[in-house]
Amino acid sequence: MGKNFLLKSCLVLALIMAFCIKAASQSTNDIPKEGNMFYMENGNTRTVKASTRGDKDPQWSFKSVIENCYDNKKYKDQEAWMMTADGETKLKVTFEYKTADESYDIDSTWVEFCFYDGKDLFHDEENVTFFDDENISGTFTMEQTKKTVTLHLTAPPVFPNPSYAWYTYYVVLHLKLKGLGEAAVARQIGISRNGLFLLHGLNSSRECFFPFREYLLNTAKSYFVKQIYLGDYSSSNTSSFSDNTHKNEVVKKGLHQLCESMLKAGIASTKYDMVGHSMGGILERLYVQEVDDNHTNRLITLNTPHFGSMLGNIYQKYDEFLEDHPGVELYHGVEKFNQALDAAFSKDRSMQAVKDLGENSPAIQKLAKNSPMLLGIPVCAVGSEVNEWGLRMAVKEVFYAKFPKLASFLFDSKPGTGKAYLDKIAEKGSDYVVSVESQKGGCEKSFIYKGDFSQAMHCSVTEWNIIHEELNNLLTATDTYGLFTTGSFAEALPTPASTRGEADEIEFVEGFEEPKPTSFIKIEAEKVDGKDYTHEIRLTHSDDMMAQVAFCLLSPDDLIADYEKDVMYFDMSGYEGEKWIYAFGRTNYNALVVDSVKVTLGEGGSGIKSVEDNAALRYAVIGNILNIKNITGPYSVAVYNYAGQMLAEMESNPSHMYALPRNKGLLIVGVRSNKGNQFLKVMSK
Repeated sequence: MGKNFLLKSCLVLALIMAFCIKAASQSTNDIPKEGNMFYMENGNTRTVKASTRGDKDPQWSFKSVIENCYDNKKYKDQEAWMMTADGETKLKVTFEYKTADESYDIDSTWVEFCFYDGKDLFHDEENVTFFDDENISGTFTMEQTKKTVTLHLTAPPVFPNPSYAWYTYYVVLHLKLKGLGEAAVARQIGISRNGLFLLHGLNSSRECFFPFREYLLNTAKSYFVKQIYLGDYSSSNTSSFSDNTHKNEVVKKGLHQLCESMLKAGIASTKYDMVGHSMGGILERLYVQEVDDNHTNRLITLNTPHFGSMLGNIYQKYDEFLEDHPGVELYHGVEKFNQALDAAFSKDRSMQAVKDLGENSPAIQKLAKNSPMLLGIPVCAVGSEVNEWGLRMAVKEVFYAKFPKLASFLFDSKPGTGKAYLDKIAEKGSDYVVSVESQKGGCEKSFIYKGDFSQAMHCSVTEWNIIHEELNNLLTATDTYGLFTTGSFAEALPTPASTRGEADEIEFVEGFEEPKPTSFIKIEAEKVDGKDYTHEIRLTHSDDMMAQVAFCLLSPDDLIADYEKDVMYFDMSGYEGEKWIYAFGRTNYNALVVDSVKVTLGEGGSGIKSVEDNAALRYAVIGNILNIKNITGPYSVAVYNYAGQMLAEMESNPSHMYALPRNKGLLIVGVRSNKGNQFLKVMSK
């Protein structure tokens, strides 16, 4: 893996690129077409079109068939003229001199390889590039009889060009024929990138990989369409994966279809690359560990829960709760929860695949225990993390909005139970379904990309361009050193597994009295270390708060604070003049509450001079109804989506109630008052 290897790789790449630039046929969107075949006797060149082979000329026949591939029982001896660069695929190429006259037997032969794209290989020296490099041509052995020469070609071990999907070269057979003298025969052989099998995640479909396939075909142009197959198991993707018989058949069937698709383009293949998103990565990993017979070239998992996911805990505890309380589904809150689950995942209420991801599940333990079966196979974990703190908390609010009564009716709101667990998960490094630790799965080589919620969220990551680029780089790398590990994933689960809750951390309860939205946020000034530049935001009635303080903004848009329990501290030493501070929280009645103060700061960071409580600009959001409270004078309300597009603008009305747009995702609601031209901003659902 040193300088000599790198230098050789560069020379190989330069040689192939030089040819490919000249070859008009190198289009990744088109199926490769076999070029003409040539033979020369007595200095005269004859051309045989690939489509007719030797049929129109009785003197020579050419035959190229599969000698070793993914499924020899099914595909061996079928015609193919290309092979994937995996070091194991083999073609048997036979040149036969068709004459019964023994005076013209083949006396001797030797072989050369060259790049050529023209009409007369033997008399067009300027456009012929001969090479002697097994990294391009692969290796071969040769057998000779009086009438035939048979080459057994083995593909090169790695596709040597990250910028192309395939390339072709000519095998030139130089002959001495009894009674005729020197002759030569040339036929074309193609080398293809390994086929790519993509498998989607839970409650998804093959369509999730459409953007990535489009990127590979038309942006990177590193594949052509027959080299990519999108697997699908959408009809049963909520069933258990601890019993892998059916799921292994899904992967096996998809891989066969990939190989058949490539064979239709004349490509024989033995190994393939696999990328699986979320549960798709679990299923591909299971297949390699339990079924695959050394046919995996590279395995890349994307946002895959190798150590489990918090959803598994929720479903496990929910099932236990229902067993102990058989009549509980009559409760209004649980009924709403069931409806939300049905809408979010499927009508398959068992969701056994999700439960398999839970704490100490047999499926997760078995997955880890069999990790040594991956040893020697290049594996890599790719994932994402939502990195912007304000959006992290806002997305947590969206989770609560997705299950409106979850915390109120199914989880005890006391610290240490379900609420605290979900809060902790939202604040840790994760994509909001799978933690970063679980995505890595103990793999020595992993690439985690941070982004905002629209990019790095678990269900959005397959559409993210930076992930497309990383996956393409991994798939097309000519050397796996430094990018992949052959050491597998972790055999032992972390203790405690941070992707799962501690024992008894999630607690379901039978029912609650529906509380009233009486909680509010109070902002006060306080001296710290004798200096008046620190503010404290304290939640009153914090036991009634679902999310406590979500975030705090210092006008105009600066995020300035984090929180611990029910208190938020922030340093204002770098500011001066008048500043408005806004804090937001949500009650367990699902109302969004807002408070604000105006702070006057001395020059040069000398401290707080005055604090004015602003009761006039307090409002709440319940469902899609915005309720402005205690405001005087005219004002306006503007609603934007997160892309900055205004969805609605409303003038003040006597009721101070406004209907926000539905089903628009995260909204930014601005309330502007004539009193001091104040502007409140909050992200809501």
